[in-house]
Amino acid sequence: MAQQDGVDPAAEAVADDRPVDIDMDAWADLLMGMVVERGVTPRQLADALGLHRHAVTHWLRRKHRASVANVRDSCRVLGYPVRKALVQVGFLTSEEAYGDSAPEPTPGPHGLVMEIGQLLVKPGMSNAARKLLEERLEQALEEWSETVGVPRPGA
Repeated sequence: MAQQDGVDPAAEAVADDRPVDIDMDAWADLLMGMVVERGVTPRQLADALGLHRHAVTHWLRRKHRASVANVRDSCRVLGYPVRKALVQVGFLTSEEAYGDSAPEPTPGPHGLVMEIGQLLVKPGMSNAARKLLEERLEQALEEWSETVGVPRPGA
């Protein structure tokens, strides 16, 4: 990001917690993958971050833009590399984050995990949604088993 009047906008945004121009879709997808993978509810994450109980849900539903500080703090709470996240949400380029030692790009969260995660954050999940979730979990277990070449857990 360009500096204006000798002030680094990235550092200023982190310092005062203002929302900045990050890719909201990329942040919502990354965050969804992290909370689903770690078994954390949006409310639990909001509590851990000291934010309003609906803050994380608003990010997941793309209603509010997270600040760089929110991204950083969420990653720290969930044990995810901050620089990697800032690259994934478009705040930093890989070169800005890592210099010459930039890691190879990795694909985003698996589509099936994202689909399940979307179901989990819907309030008042219906029986039909629960059935769909069970079917998707079964499919994920089967795919996992085939991908890693080991028997399915519980099989």
